[in-house]
Amino acid sequence: RTSLLIYMAFGVGTEVLGALQTVLLTVCSLRASRRLHSRLVDRVLHAPLSFFDGTTSGAVLNRVLSDLQNIDSSVPDSLLALATRILTFCTQLGLVLYLVPYIALTLPPLLVLYSMIYTRLRIAARDARRVSAKMHTPVFAHFADALAGKATIAAYGAEDRFCEANAHHVANMSRATIAVEAVLKWGQTLCVQSGCIFYFCAAVACVMLQSYGALTTSQLGLVLLYASNLQRASMDLMMQVCSQTPVPRPPVPRPPVPRPPVPRAP
Repeated sequence: RTSLLIYMAFGVGTEVLGALQTVLLTVCSLRASRRLHSRLVDRVLHAPLSFFDGTTSGAVLNRVLSDLQNIDSSVPDSLLALATRILTFCTQLGLVLYLVPYIALTLPPLLVLYSMIYTRLRIAARDARRVSAKMHTPVFAHFADALAGKATIAAYGAEDRFCEANAHHVANMSRATIAVEAVLKWGQTLCVQSGCIFYFCAAVACVMLQSYGALTTSQLGLVLLYASNLQRASMDLMMQVCSQTPVPRPPVPRPPVPRPPVPRAP
């Protein structure tokens, strides 16, 4: 009965903490989204006319929609997933090192290998996401222009031409999205191969310790189970860090300043 009450207390505590965590992330994300939206509207309304001459409506919509979407949906989920993956990775690694401390000898070369993967993958993922974000601008701009001039488009019978242009812009955006996914899949492949090295070393160490009687059969199975989970946890953590790398926004193009004509000598 005491064990059952302890189990129920752990379950209730987990649910309460999960609910508080969800409420806290929701309130913080709503507050951040509200502040960002008010600042964006204030800056756009007080922008000079030269800003609208050199910036298309699609670029403005792309920045506003993508930023608000990231604050509303991506940021809370990303923070929660990152914290969960870090805690899962640390607890699993601590348990494996507690039962088989000799596996710690494989950590320095694996850290060097993972740092090389992160260095290469971060640059590729950042550039791919920058291209993908840039490809959204023509889609928004073309859609806004089509809505604003739908009567003129229908009058001149240019519906097919605008549909073809829209399909072209959407295809470019889809190719950029596929490039982002290809970079992440490439990183997952490298992380899985590196994790296999750790799993192999853990298996060899467990078999040797079990043959000398320093490790029981149940402990061997537990270490192998968590070593295989570490392979997935390290890959998820690497993909989380690389996929959430902030992409610097390109500068807003400014219209050229007209120069007065130079008077010619008589």
